[in-house]
Amino acid sequence: MQFTFIYQVEFFRLLGNILVKMFNRGKKRNNKFPSFIENIIPGNQELFIHTLDATGKDLGRTTVEMVPSNAESISESALFAARGDGGPLMVWLNGRGTLHAAVVAADGRSVTTPRVLPLEADITNTSAVYMGGAFYVAAVVGNGLSGSLRMVRIETDGTVGAASTVVDVLPGVTTNDATLASGADDLRLVYVGQAVDGGPAGIVLQKIAATGASASSPVTLPATPEYDHACGAVAFGADTVVLLCDGGEGALGAVRVGANGQIVTPPFRIMGLPTGLAGHITEQKLARVGSDIVSAWYTDSQIRLARVTP
Repeated sequence: MQFTFIYQVEFFRLLGNILVKMFNRGKKRNNKFPSFIENIIPGNQELFIHTLDATGKDLGRTTVEMVPSNAESISESALFAARGDGGPLMVWLNGRGTLHAAVVAADGRSVTTPRVLPLEADITNTSAVYMGGAFYVAAVVGNGLSGSLRMVRIETDGTVGAASTVVDVLPGVTTNDATLASGADDLRLVYVGQAVDGGPAGIVLQKIAATGASASSPVTLPATPEYDHACGAVAFGADTVVLLCDGGEGALGAVRVGANGQIVTPPFRIMGLPTGLAGHITEQKLARVGSDIVSAWYTDSQIRLARVTP
């Protein structure tokens, strides 16, 4: 299957259903695709979801937002933050440089009114998690090494804190390619940090408070030539499994870190060339399934999955 008209598809279980997120660019319909890929008015674009039950039955299509025609960034930025006791949060860049969010209902058939998050423009990457009864969205704001990481809290009814509630995460620390770990009862951040001694940058795992302050000492993951950043992380109780990427080389791997920063499972390879990876950090997916992780990635022509025990 080729995703000519769908820029991104993301699957996860939602209280017995499967929610599918799609981005329709308003191009001519191709009859090779399922009937839910529809024509829309030229120049307009639509972010929408479909909910499928456990048997694959389509339970309906829900429009999330109509977006401007220049919204290329949706294909790179749209993501979910799942929670076990209700519907997930959906976050996306709307094409005008602003970050939007909405909460999907537990049955997957409706969403709250999209809200604009009080973050500046020039957002380079975003991650979101559910923790302690609320969602947290972290975004790198600014360009290059001058970017700073900022975080905002969103309630389960979709209410967004005011601009005054946005916090700086680890002020003064370089946090490139930052991503939050899902499924934890605390906030765990994985990022590429510059070495204080002038050495090469390393991938760092660190706990943070809801205020953005450090809540633990940073743990630098073992250096490996195959990987240059993390593209996902998930909690295994007090442990953290980090998905490792190198878009240039097309490598994908993982490492498991214990509660005290010890390496439980050293970095190991999940895949490598010639399959290749999509270029954007949020386009590689990671989920926990029991004692395993499932990693998903796509190339120019395929979606691939791997289930491994970390």
